[in-house]
Amino acid sequence: MRISTYDIKGKGLHDLISMLRRLPDITSGQASSIGKCHVFAFEEFYFRTNSNLLSLIIVHELKEDEFKIQFIAGGGGTGLLSFDWGSEDSSMSTNFKLIEDLCLERNWSLDECGEDYVTEETTCLSCNASIPSGQNACPKCGWTYR
Repeated sequence: MRISTYDIKGKGLHDLISMLRRLPDITSGQASSIGKCHVFAFEEFYFRTNSNLLSLIIVHELKEDEFKIQFIAGGGGTGLLSFDWGSEDSSMSTNFKLIEDLCLERNWSLDECGEDYVTEETTCLSCNASIPSGQNACPKCGWTYR
């Protein structure tokens, strides 16, 4: 399984969700939204591995001009050791390119995040302080979900 997380920042980000829903590669799958979290799921068959690969694009609306986006690909492997022969990387690359093109077209910044974060304000499990949305650690004691 492959997972990549990116920050998207810029004006007019609210258009991103409707734009994703209209992309041909994504309309063949399923889309679901709960509050400010949007999930796009689709499956591809890879002949080279004789298996299906599930791809997810998850968009978290943090602020009006700041989103987090996650690309997840898994299940494309075959055999005892689940060799994917590059199918997961290929899917991740394709999905990233879709988002990158949208960001370039709209002048949005797209930066790799690589860290865990919370999508809404939550309570620290260690000291009960508040962890603000978009943060990956408690500001009071430094505790993280890792």
